[in-house]
Amino acid sequence: MPDRFRDLIANAREVFATVDPAGSITYASPGFQTALGLIPTEVVGNVLWEIVHPNDVVAVHAALKDVYAQGVRHRLEFEMLDVSGRWRRFDASIQLLESADPHTAGLIAHDVTDLRQLESRLRDREEHLRQALKMEVVGRLASGIAHDFGNLLTIIIGASGQMVDTLPPESPVHAHAQSIQLTAERAASLVRQLLGFGRQSVSTPSIVDLNVMVHDCEQLLDRLLGEHIELQTRCADGLWLVKADRTLIEQVLLNLGTNARDAMPNGGRLTIETRNLPSGTWNGRSVGPSVAISVSDTGMGMDPATQARAFEPFFTTKAIGKGTGLGLANVHTIIKDSGGWTELTSVVGRGTTVTFGLPRAFEAPASAAVKTAAIGGSETLLVVEDEDGVRGLVCDFLSLAGYQVLEAASPSEAERQSLSHEGQIDLLLTDVVMPEMSGLELAVRLRERRTSLQVMFMSGFPEPTVGDGGGEAPGAHFIAKPFDRQGLLRAVRKALDDTRRHE
Repeated sequence: MPDRFRDLIANAREVFATVDPAGSITYASPGFQTALGLIPTEVVGNVLWEIVHPNDVVAVHAALKDVYAQGVRHRLEFEMLDVSGRWRRFDASIQLLESADPHTAGLIAHDVTDLRQLESRLRDREEHLRQALKMEVVGRLASGIAHDFGNLLTIIIGASGQMVDTLPPESPVHAHAQSIQLTAERAASLVRQLLGFGRQSVSTPSIVDLNVMVHDCEQLLDRLLGEHIELQTRCADGLWLVKADRTLIEQVLLNLGTNARDAMPNGGRLTIETRNLPSGTWNGRSVGPSVAISVSDTGMGMDPATQARAFEPFFTTKAIGKGTGLGLANVHTIIKDSGGWTELTSVVGRGTTVTFGLPRAFEAPASAAVKTAAIGGSETLLVVEDEDGVRGLVCDFLSLAGYQVLEAASPSEAERQSLSHEGQIDLLLTDVVMPEMSGLELAVRLRERRTSLQVMFMSGFPEPTVGDGGGEAPGAHFIAKPFDRQGLLRAVRKALDDTRRHE
């Protein structure tokens, strides 16, 4: 071999070798030591299969056999063992060296371990990106569906609630109306879950005593679980306060209760326990001062594969129509957005425990405000809503409560009403998302002529902001759909009374 080629092979990082038909290595280049840490002279005489990964031996053997039988060149990838016991991947070429006498097979292999690992990481990142984009699209779709259902449920909840309030309790229709109202409220809970998954739920944190919240939820949980499941609560004395959106944390408890109920079709026990967690380590997790709630059931439990995916949105082991897969996903999202953590432990046949913790709040709770009664008034209100059913129901509620109501099905009609009405309009109650212009834009335009006009928004989407168009929201009052009659009347009364206090 000419010196220049000998020097080239001696300094190359590639592995060069010659192999006889039986697989014995007859020559090994210095690259064996560079790439694998193996001394070339000790490699010569050994069988190639000794350093090839067992999963690749068949392919390498077949390629070598074909090279000797057909004289063809083969290219393949396989792994070889280095001196430290690690497997490294090589892109190799095997071909017959016809100039040799007798003919022998030559092997040239290039270490591609790092390259393949990088490619694998890039594929993982691409997959994560695809999943993130997919979940963003699904989240927007879920939010849009939730908005439409919010309108429908506003009508159902409002109409059934009015029937419950007006029908005598002994009427057979009264029970049906109550059933419709309860079912619609459960559907409204699902709408809130969809909005939460789409990251569009409205959060209003306050200082919360979780013991009080658990106690207040007991009756609702009893109805949710049914008579075949026993509910136990163990509330720690001296429980610390937390800062969170009480409505969302109640939703967490209801979601966990629903999951537990479905895991115990033949009955069982659901236990809710509260505790203080000082700074330190809890179950291997480093936590600051926290308040934890554990929700444990005696149901069927989960295998490790199911546990690993339990918090994924839309993942469910339930049959079609029996679950959305949003329950635990929303638990995780709500608690994470509240600055807390979530943990799940489960044993097949022995039940599941979901524990979530929220940071301790050191603020003093605000003084409890007296709940505004659902009373009416005599003021003049302009209601703007493009959904006919919602607009009709809202106007009926307000008219029956004594208000003078002007109604408009579009922003342009609302502008005409405002121009033609000679008297005062005390409150604009408008939907946010409408054709022609948004509710925020409408409010700005109407207030140019009626500077004292108070504004209240209603929407199935979150509370409007500057980013929704129309500049800064001119009113600080908002009611989320779906709502019932009492909730609407309380919100309207509060908006009007706040106006008077600031005059």
